[in-house]
Amino acid sequence: MLAVVCLVAACGMSGCLGDDNGESAAATLSMGEFMDDYSRETDNESMTYSILLGSFEQGDKVIISDTIHNVTHRETQNTSWTALSFSSYAEQAIPIEGDITGDFERGDAVELHVHIVNVTFSYQGWTIEYETFEEGWDRHNDTQALIPQRYLQHK
Repeated sequence: MLAVVCLVAACGMSGCLGDDNGESAAATLSMGEFMDDYSRETDNESMTYSILLGSFEQGDKVIISDTIHNVTHRETQNTSWTALSFSSYAEQAIPIEGDITGDFERGDAVELHVHIVNVTFSYQGWTIEYETFEEGWDRHNDTQALIPQRYLQHK
């Protein structure tokens, strides 16, 4: 009985039982750590390509805590967005809605608050299983979407 009480207390202190709003506690990691969590698998027989996270599931809250490596405003086909890359993973930028260059610059410590979504869609005859940021996914068109600015904040 004492062991069960200690286990419940330890889970409560570590955040795995959730917060007061019923939402589970967020994992905080750098963009590099997040990207390292992905595994890719190809099944040529079933024509399935999976890009899945090892440590996260649908609905999990994640906080990307990192330093801005580059921030570049772009205009394309009447859309204003900013390409944002992080110091721990500068190879790939994420698209943020609008022009944030007046508020954020290279070297700023930031947090991106997002949730994980699992999506499955077809592409050129293949079934794609993909886990990504819910705030950056367009479920109607099964494509990447601009992440609204409100999910990015200074640390």
